Amino acid sequence: MALAYIYKTQGQIEQANQYLALSAEIDNTEAMFFLGKSYLASNQPYHGLKISLTKNVFLNKI
Repeated sequence: MALAYIYKTQGQIEQANQYLALSAEIDNTEAMFFLGKSYLASNQPYHGLKISLTKNVFLNKI
């Protein structure tokens, strides 16, 4: 999770999101939470965007 935070603080939001998605693929529950939050919370960069089917599957695993 620290790596995703570093990407985010350096303005590399897409890389942070890719890291969270890859972490979610290996059943990292914390990554699933933050990936979901990045789409749902109004103060997050992906708020309001449609979630891809692949990411939706990972978010619904927990």
